[in-house]
Amino acid sequence: MKTFDDQVMALPTDRANAARLSSAEDWRNKPTEAFKKFIRATPSRHGGGGYSKLSVLEHEARFNHFFDFMVSQRGIDILNIDVHGISMFLAELAGRDPAQPAPRNAKLPQVSWAASARTKDRYAKLLDTIFDGLVLAGYRDNNPVPTAPGREDVARLAASANAARLSSVDDWHRNPVGAFKKFIRATPFGRRQGVYSNASVLQYEAEFKQFNDFLVAHPGTDVLNIGVDHILMFVAERQGRAPAQPASGHARSPPIKRTAHTRTKDRYVKLLVSVFNGLACAGYRTDNPALEAQQRLETSEGEADAEIIFLSENDDERFTEYLMHEHPVSTWRERRRRAMLLFIHRMGVECSVARRATVDDFILDDGAPFFKLRIDRIPYSIANYFRLPLDEFCIEGVLEWVKEREAYLDRPDFKDEEGPRLAFPSTEKGRMLSNCSLWRGANGCLKAIGLSGDERGGRVLRNTFIRRQILAGKSNGEVQYLAGLNSDTTIQRLRRMG
Repeated sequence: MKTFDDQVMALPTDRANAARLSSAEDWRNKPTEAFKKFIRATPSRHGGGGYSKLSVLEHEARFNHFFDFMVSQRGIDILNIDVHGISMFLAELAGRDPAQPAPRNAKLPQVSWAASARTKDRYAKLLDTIFDGLVLAGYRDNNPVPTAPGREDVARLAASANAARLSSVDDWHRNPVGAFKKFIRATPFGRRQGVYSNASVLQYEAEFKQFNDFLVAHPGTDVLNIGVDHILMFVAERQGRAPAQPASGHARSPPIKRTAHTRTKDRYVKLLVSVFNGLACAGYRTDNPALEAQQRLETSEGEADAEIIFLSENDDERFTEYLMHEHPVSTWRERRRRAMLLFIHRMGVECSVARRATVDDFILDDGAPFFKLRIDRIPYSIANYFRLPLDEFCIEGVLEWVKEREAYLDRPDFKDEEGPRLAFPSTEKGRMLSNCSLWRGANGCLKAIGLSGDERGGRVLRNTFIRRQILAGKSNGEVQYLAGLNSDTTIQRLRRMG
């Protein structure tokens, strides 16, 4: 299935360029002439080619009807008409008696009938195309055609174009980092068209600065002329870090470099897609090279970088045996680590779920103890949470720890200064455990049974759980539900791996 951005850059950007063939003043004072230029330069909805001569004549006739309507409504023009005006025009459209011949062959006066839904739809689609072009060209703030598909997406593109226009073409050429800072702070995201948080803005600015450094290192390229090949080169040069190492802001030694993960590359490409969407819709570029780069990456790296690591059946049993009977439990941290890894390994929850789990999420006084997995982790559910029965191999270790943790939190002299009653915190007072600490704990236990490797952290335990369900004969839908996955992609890959 094509993504929205694939369709967006194939049609609306061209519509914006077609709309700009006439000035805003021409559209207001000479709309029929402006439309003739527009329709001849606009790609059709099917295949992206130009309209045929017959289609152009039909569209011009329909637009003339629309123009006559605006003339009859004093004070209305194509740049200020609203949704009520469009609705009135569509409602007043007349058809003909289906028993009567077409007008050119008629010998009798035509009988006016209310236009059919199909006729109204043709007019609405034409107007939708026109107003999309006017919005993206910056001549209007909105598209007044009611119930047209993709309206939120077109509005988002128009907002991105306006954000790009906060800086001139010369600014984007000479000071792209400064222009990007204005752009990202004015670019909406999501269905609610909110603004990015300060943390997200800082992250995006750092990523774009790396892109700018790449441009500087390659003379002759800038944000206005860079092509697909250079974007692919930039993405290929991105580097990640060893998972055992903390983020650079907390590192005490130089980070260990390695090729960036697909998700990291995808994050950079999505940012560039957004930037070039804005530049193209603002008229500063005629194309979006990041879109083609994104498609090539999806094709070439589809599953190459998405290697799934899991424990073999023997290692799976060995790891469970180690946690249940051999893992040290003399200290608070050792008992917490044992219970947390049993929980992840045997229940298949995400590491983030384990880190945020509270003691109140574990229901122990039920006939069958269970964990309350919140609704946002289970797709298509209507309950507040999903009852996840505790696995027989982890009940003892997890329940012992939860009861110990509850006893500590319920002490009369205890003051919870850190917030929620976390089940597996970093400190006794409740500080949340970091991803890095969780990885080290999992990796250390895996090493204890003779397994090692940079990728052997909590994710391996979750993958092992998924594979365990597959080997037990469960269907893709059942495994997806138990693991709280949004799709069955991982499940299908594990099945192919045998």
